Amino acid sequence: MPPKTRGGRTSAPTRGRITKRAGGRATTRTDTVISPRQARELSPIDLCYARGPKGPPTYDRLGYELDYHKIAASRRRSGRPGTKAYMDMLEQEERDDKRKTEIMGGPDRNQQSAMTLSLWTDRVARDLGIPYHKVEMVQFEEWHAKGFRANGDEFIATNVSSEERDRVTNLATGSAFRK
Repeated sequence: MPPKTRGGRTSAPTRGRITKRAGGRATTRTDTVISPRQARELSPIDLCYARGPKGPPTYDRLGYELDYHKIAASRRRSGRPGTKAYMDMLEQEERDDKRKTEIMGGPDRNQQSAMTLSLWTDRVARDLGIPYHKVEMVQFEEWHAKGFRANGDEFIATNVSSEERDRVTNLATGSAFRK
């Protein structure tokens, strides 16, 4: 029999009792078993997270493999960056957006939609033959250096067919979690 503490309770959990884990700890059970029914009901992102880092690979609707570590990082609360770091990040994004506008042509930053930015990324990915989710500013510069040019009017959302908009939207959805 375990030793008693104050109040007649023991520090050891009794049989069948669920103990709470310390808050803020990332816990992953490698022996998590997902039934086929659960796998059908979960989204690919939730399924990948439930299977854990050593589980079988999980693929999204387009066939790209999902990265467990990117999904897990998005579910953790991170500390807030300081004011200087935040301002530096905003300035870097602004410089990148201005350079992308110079490379791709088209409307000013204030007149660009999210669809326009996605269409730019899609164009660079198709011309360079790389996956959509791997395109960064370096690839835009490479695209421009190889002599590719774009007509700015082709990236305005009203000039794009609905099939093309749906295709690009599907590419962009969940692209942050792909390997």
